[in-house]
Amino acid sequence: MSSISTKRGDSGKTYTYSGEQVSKSDSIPRALGALDEVVSVLGIVRSQSEDLVLKELLLDIQRACFVLGSEMATHPDKCDRLQVRVDESFMSLWETRRDELEARVEMPKDFILPGEDPLAAYLDLARCVMRRCEREAVQLVDEGHLQNPLVLAWLNRMSDFLWLLGRDIEGENMKRVSDRPLPSSDASA
Repeated sequence: MSSISTKRGDSGKTYTYSGEQVSKSDSIPRALGALDEVVSVLGIVRSQSEDLVLKELLLDIQRACFVLGSEMATHPDKCDRLQVRVDESFMSLWETRRDELEARVEMPKDFILPGEDPLAAYLDLARCVMRRCEREAVQLVDEGHLQNPLVLAWLNRMSDFLWLLGRDIEGENMKRVSDRPLPSSDASA
């Protein structure tokens, strides 16, 4: 059995999925690291949920993240080697799921404060990390490493999806910023 420690990364270098050596501070490992964080936070939600439908949905999102990760970690000239890519059918599946979820969630008229439900709060954390991953992926596009615009679109829409999922879990219990006025800075008040 092989070891998890290859020692190839001990010098601060790593390899992309398509075999190019890059610094661990490069934009590719940063984007993949953020995506890995998303997968891990979703794993926390999945491990704590008792809802079998939610658990399966989260597992699907985690698997989809690996599809995106393989594309982000592959040189554009070698993407034809990937077995699965982010394409219109991939996007369509997730847009259909988002539309179904959005039909169930009443859109609040104010900003929402995370924390009413532990699972929803972790989904909000996953959403924030997904947004960071999206920003890192934009850097990959700017550098010419990522050329599939659907990857950015999926990351953007998935952060919306995670927000909706959190609101669906909270239901009527979501806390809005306007639910209670901010404390006055006036000492005489």
